[in-house]
Amino acid sequence: MGLDISYASKIKFESRKETEDDYNDSNVFLYPNDSLLDQSEGIPGGTYICEGMQDSFRAGSYSGYSAWRKALAKMAGWEIESLWGTVAALARRNESLNEVLVENDRLAIGIPFVELLHFSDCEGFIGPNTSKKLHADFLEWDEKAKSFEGEDSRFYSLYKNWTKAFEVASDGGSVMFH
Repeated sequence: MGLDISYASKIKFESRKETEDDYNDSNVFLYPNDSLLDQSEGIPGGTYICEGMQDSFRAGSYSGYSAWRKALAKMAGWEIESLWGTVAALARRNESLNEVLVENDRLAIGIPFVELLHFSDCEGFIGPNTSKKLHADFLEWDEKAKSFEGEDSRFYSLYKNWTKAFEVASDGGSVMFH
């Protein structure tokens, strides 16, 4: 068992199907699983028509992905548990953290990769606007990522996979965790 990631562009979010029986190769199934940051952007779960590119990659075993995510946080200057605590504290201080975050092109809390680092490691999806922000983070940190290996020698290889996924999803799509 482990975490698989699929991603797609040009999803027709206005064309949600009523049942999963409508699933075929040109459709995607989205299951929202927001933590505090509304990564699904209010898009309801369901089966949607995809008119763009679709692809996938294996993020690793659950423990492998967890280690990679910890390394990503460390590269950005955070211990992941501290990051989770910081985001939770901000949520307690703001009645609606999502409203505060949506008003800014980049997160008001200024933590790179936070929408990925503070997201489920097993299911859910990240919508197109959040993907666009994450893609910008991945591009901005690319040079540092090339030389940062963390505890996993595959760090940069997975980093490139995530960069591509968020690039594709930025074009009206999503990144799906399953």
